[in-house]
Amino acid sequence: MIEVLSSFECESNTFFIAVDLMDSYLTYVAQPLEPKAIHIVGITSMVLASKVEEITPFKIATAVEKMAHGKLTAKEIVKCETEILETLDFRVMGNSSLFVFAEMVLVRLSFYLTPLWSDVLKVVTYITKMVMHDYDVLRRYQVEYLGCGCVYLCFKIIEQARPDFNVKKYLDEMKRTFGLDEVIFYNAAEDLLALAKGFESTFGFAKNLLKYDSFSLERSG
Repeated sequence: MIEVLSSFECESNTFFIAVDLMDSYLTYVAQPLEPKAIHIVGITSMVLASKVEEITPFKIATAVEKMAHGKLTAKEIVKCETEILETLDFRVMGNSSLFVFAEMVLVRLSFYLTPLWSDVLKVVTYITKMVMHDYDVLRRYQVEYLGCGCVYLCFKIIEQARPDFNVKKYLDEMKRTFGLDEVIFYNAAEDLLALAKGFESTFGFAKNLLKYDSFSLERSG
C-alpha cells in the first residue's frame, strides 16, 4: 500500500484509512483467504480510502490498470467494495487514525507555527506508518498513548539533530493535556523505541517504508 499510495501522491492519512478498512473487514472473514483475494481486498480498501480522504478518488479503471496491473477486473473490485461496505455496515469512518491523532497532538502543541513543522511531520509520518506494521503494539495501547508516544519518539530524534530542542517542555504539556498515565505512557514509548531499533530486522519485507517515507534532519547552524 505504501508504494501504491506514495506513487499516486496520496494524502498520508489515506494509507491509514486503507489499512483500517482492510483490517476491520478481515476480522469478519472466518475462512483463510487466498493471496488473490487478499490482493483484491487491499486494492479495494485503497479505492475506498481515497473516496474518504482524497479530493479526487481513484477511478475503478485506474485500480484495474495501474494498481492491479490488469490482473483483476472492474467487476471483481466493485463486488469486493460492496462486500466490504456491507460487512462494515457502511461504517468506513471510525475513530481517528494513529496518524491523525499524532498530527492533532502536534497541533495542540502549536508545532504548525514553528519552523520545525515540516521536519516533525515527516518524522511522525514515518513513525506512525512503522507502528502500523506491529499488531502486538497496536493492540497493547490505546490510540492516545500510541499517538503521544510516536510524537515523543519524534521529539527525541529531533533532539539528536538539534540539541537545543526542549523535549521536556513538550512532554510535560502532552501528559497534562491528554491526561496520560505516566507508567503506561513510558511503557508505550519504550515499546515504540524497541520497535524502531529492530524494525529493519523484524520487518525486512517493509522496504517501501524506507524507500518512500525516509527522512533526514540537518543540524541547525
